[in-house]
Amino acid sequence: MKLIVIVGPTGSRKTEISYRIAKEFDLEIINSDAFQVYKELNLGINKPSKKILSEVKHYLINNISIFDEWNIKLFKDKAEEIIDKSKKPMIICGGSNLYVDALLKNYNLENIGRENIFEHLSNEELYSRLFELDQKEALKIGKNNKRTLTRALEIINSKNILKSDISKHNNKIKYDYFIVFSNPNRAELYEKINKRTEKMFDENIIKEIEDLDFEKFKNTNASKAIGYKTLIENNLELSDEILEKIKQESRNYAKRQTTWIRNKFDVNYETENFEKDFDEIIKEIRIFLGNKNV
Repeated sequence: MKLIVIVGPTGSRKTEISYRIAKEFDLEIINSDAFQVYKELNLGINKPSKKILSEVKHYLINNISIFDEWNIKLFKDKAEEIIDKSKKPMIICGGSNLYVDALLKNYNLENIGRENIFEHLSNEELYSRLFELDQKEALKIGKNNKRTLTRALEIINSKNILKSDISKHNNKIKYDYFIVFSNPNRAELYEKINKRTEKMFDENIIKEIEDLDFEKFKNTNASKAIGYKTLIENNLELSDEILEKIKQESRNYAKRQTTWIRNKFDVNYETENFEKDFDEIIKEIRIFLGNKNV
């Protein structure tokens, strides 16, 4: 089976690109964003519009509760099941690059789960523990990304392999894929991220959180999404300082995503302006699919 994969930092219009490619070739989309899968979250995670969802079939979006388990292994298993049943190529689109990499490179994820045995540790404690076990991965992650530090320790604990060595424990690659990297001008991207952050507060993301079972929600994986996490840590109080902090966190996340894509993916087509390049992208995808009528 052939896959068309759309990657890029948050705010790079991946959703729009995948939608237009899907319409061009009459294809369906598998969401590879770790948070868009949750039904209850909307304002802070940039889900596709109702129009897009009504016109193109999407999988793994809006289909589980924030209180349900979701992790990289469940994503990979579900995505493979969907792909293997499909009679057409599939589009993979989303911002969780490790999820995408696990699918494309067929990570061996047996017995890897979310045991949450490290959740009580501070960033410093997580970093120190990981540094002792996997110095290479600790230095790459740094001390400020608690979620990724925790995940690296979980992998070591449950699988007895280092996260930095996980690619050495892959199975045979199952799919042929074509990767489109949407990489807008950084100044324009950051401006869009800032405006999008302001919009989610204008649309009252705090009320969205208040309408949930707050005490339960703050202990879920879903609560780790950028914006939600900072608001929870500040007891849902909003100030100019907190707003700027979330903007900065989102810009930093976009920068990390871009670096990750450059280091991990063999990109077939990189575009700074996908609208200008769209005809060329479609041409290259037609060649990849091997059938001008597909």
